Amino acid sequence: MRLRPILAAVLALCLILTTACGGSIKGKTRAELNYAEIHNTGLANDCFELPESARGTIPLEAGGSYKLVSVCMHP
Repeated sequence: MRLRPILAAVLALCLILTTACGGSIKGKTRAELNYAEIHNTGLANDCFELPESARGTIPLEAGGSYKLVSVCMHP
């Protein structure tokens, strides 16, 4: 009977230490991640989010030459 509260406290402490000391990859940018950190996490299919101020239109001239760079499309 006295063992249950001690066991519960030890398990809670282990859980706290595991989550507190575990590194999160959300704090890194995609350029800082390697293949092993992205593989099977679902991060490879995420496009970058633009801030609200970046939305709008870009004036294009007819017949002009344009190049798209770093285009991201969700599958």
